[in-house]
Amino acid sequence: YKIAKHCSGARVLVRIKVSNDGSTVELSRKFGADPDQALFLLKKAKSLGLKPAGVSFHVGSQCVNLKNFLQALDLCGTIFNEAKGVGLKLDTLDIGGGFPIRHFDRDDHLTLKDIARHLRKKMKRLFDKDTKFIAEPGRYFAGPAGTLVTQVVGRTFRNNRNFYYINDGIYADFSGMIFDHCRYEFKTLRRGQKFLSTIAGPTCDSLDILSHNEDLPELEVGNIVYVKNIGAYSCASAVPNFNGFKPARIVMI
Repeated sequence: YKIAKHCSGARVLVRIKVSNDGSTVELSRKFGADPDQALFLLKKAKSLGLKPAGVSFHVGSQCVNLKNFLQALDLCGTIFNEAKGVGLKLDTLDIGGGFPIRHFDRDDHLTLKDIARHLRKKMKRLFDKDTKFIAEPGRYFAGPAGTLVTQVVGRTFRNNRNFYYINDGIYADFSGMIFDHCRYEFKTLRRGQKFLSTIAGPTCDSLDILSHNEDLPELEVGNIVYVKNIGAYSCASAVPNFNGFKPARIVMI
């Protein structure tokens, strides 16, 4: 109703709820209509003077479950056919995002190439040649674009392990550990024997512990600790100047 009121004649998509099983962030609990309501909503949009153009879905952020994508396409294919049966020609499908990236060197999960190979086959079978497809690969592009470089600003020995404080934490560029359920691989330029270590942020909050189980060589104050693939959901969801700590400087390379 709001779209019809403020933008009469707009092309609209109906977002449906699909499985988010195996995704780091569940999105279907908040967004998306039940698939069996899609046709009703498309017809309603037309009756309000809007132009029902297609369907959209999102399988959840950092999705490593191929079935989510394939099942969602099947649902959309059914909706497209049902719409055609009542005289609605849908021409657009937004497959959302969720394409996973590697946060750890050892990750061997599903890749975008794997997903694309399977989706192409199903898209060709289910949809007309003139169908327009939209994708939203946010994390896939933003994640690998960012490497966070921090310094050790304090150290101690606690609970039978090395305990390092670095100058970035949960309230800054590691905010994704809370809001996005991310886990990161901590690396250092130092070499040598590795010891079980804890890494914590600089703030006064005891929540600001980044990892309890990192195998790291002995580090000193001033040493570098860095994290790759942290460009997504990091500084964007940070709390600038919490406890007086300034945001990390962004350097374009």
